[in-house]
Amino acid sequence: MQLMNDTLRNFAREINTHNPTCFPQAITDEVKRFCSRINPKSAPVLIDHCPQPWAAPNQCIANCMCMVKLKGGHAEVGYMILETRGMLLFATGHVVWRSALKRRIDVTPTPYPPSDFTLFLPAPVNMGAGKKRTPSVVMPLENSEDVQRLIEYYRAIASEVFGEDLIVLDRDGIVVT
Repeated sequence: MQLMNDTLRNFAREINTHNPTCFPQAITDEVKRFCSRINPKSAPVLIDHCPQPWAAPNQCIANCMCMVKLKGGHAEVGYMILETRGMLLFATGHVVWRSALKRRIDVTPTPYPPSDFTLFLPAPVNMGAGKKRTPSVVMPLENSEDVQRLIEYYRAIASEVFGEDLIVLDRDGIVVT
């Protein structure tokens, strides 16, 4: 069943015109609560975002494996934390490069507004061990019809593009779906 339609796509474009999806500007209490529901044993960290000229967007695994071959170190699995300003927080599986000196660097270009940093949440140890993609997680920052439609949009992307379910939390960080 195709969940994504032109109306939903156009709505998401309109929302992003006024409330762009970007990396949160600060690690707020809401961001901490959101991240603690995803991985209670870790905290979000701001890491350098240094996209490599040869790296492809949305190919973080391949980009990090290439960086490991070029410079050593290893890949680290976790989540990229994004915010549609004032509306919701969104976590999507992401892989960053960890240098031989243990410095985390995001080498993958993103479609989001340019930023010198990425908000990264290290994953639980067993995440990424299986063949399934890590599910994305969303938490509203307000209760409105627009937020519910935006969640519907993210659910459609998760299902149609990645073949996964979207985990939706309420504003207190409790799973609702």
